[in-house]
Amino acid sequence: MLLGCRKVQSMAILYLAERFLLFVASSVPFILLLVVSSGS
Repeated sequence: MLLGCRKVQSMAILYLAERFLLFVASSVPFILLLVVSSGS
């Protein structure tokens, strides 16, 4: 039972980490665009 919970927990953490990385990767171009447009 504990092993199953541990596996589900690790899968959930991996899923959340993947979603977070995708979110960061998709927001980076917008941040760069804001920095460039405000800098020029």
